[in-house]
Amino acid sequence: MVFPIMAGQFTVTLLFLFVQITDRYKIKSDHHPVRDINIFLILQYVGVISGVMGLALASLAFFFPSGWNLTTHGVLGGIVLLFPYGLALLYWLFTKFQEGDRQWFDEKQSQDIGKSALMTLIVTTLLMLILFISYLWNLSPVVQMVWLPIHLYATILIFSIGNLYLNKKG
Repeated sequence: MVFPIMAGQFTVTLLFLFVQITDRYKIKSDHHPVRDINIFLILQYVGVISGVMGLALASLAFFFPSGWNLTTHGVLGGIVLLFPYGLALLYWLFTKFQEGDRQWFDEKQSQDIGKSALMTLIVTTLLMLILFISYLWNLSPVVQMVWLPIHLYATILIFSIGNLYLNKKG
């Protein structure tokens, strides 16, 4: 069952790649949207999904320490889970570089990003402090393997949630 599903996914990927490269269904337009918030919001939604899935994967090391492999789950799983976020980030950067004036954010977005960054710094610092203390007291030797994935995914998740919340609030 795995190989037919993988063949189908590969076929769809090749089809989408062909359509993208050949510009078959491209909407012809001379102007690019200026400061489009939609792409930024999509990036934040992808960040929430990647962050939740990454924290779930990293937390499995605490529940199944003997079955959790650093190379397989930490590195390869991290690449798989961060790949959509990286693609969304690259797409957002690509659209920003196509704009004429390249104003990255408007004033409200800058304030929201600053507030989200401060909230992320505080929460992830507290989370890392908790992990450090648990490692010092030898409560969880697994922490030495998963501290970086937990920090990375928590940072992405909290920053994205903060941006989405502040965008909806204001």
